[in-house]
Amino acid sequence: DHKFFVVFGILLTVWALSGDDLRLLLTNRPADSAFDALVVFCIVFFSIEIVVASVGKEDYFLGFFFFLDVISTVTLVMDVTTVAELLFSDTSEESETDNARSGKTARAGARVGRVVRVLRLLRLSKLFK
Repeated sequence: DHKFFVVFGILLTVWALSGDDLRLLLTNRPADSAFDALVVFCIVFFSIEIVVASVGKEDYFLGFFFFLDVISTVTLVMDVTTVAELLFSDTSEESETDNARSGKTARAGARVGRVVRVLRLLRLSKLFK
């Protein structure tokens, strides 16, 4: 619960929420590796945070916020460019309807992941107070 750690966690959470959108909006494909490195760093940081909180906080392990943090950290994997391309690329000859349905499902999954991350940000801001 050190203030620096909490502030750094909040900044990384904001990055996790907006980093992929910024990558798509502002950069070209060659910059993807830098963004992927930041996403991997976030995954490692949040994983360490989960382990430390599980050991250091009495009611955290297997509690609501534990599962919230695990789900939000796992959804970050979909922000890694190579993983997203493997999951959502068009490698077969599907009809346009199937492509539209797949795109809609992918957007819904990304939206759910962002909602979970926003809840995580709210939890972190509560800790900061």
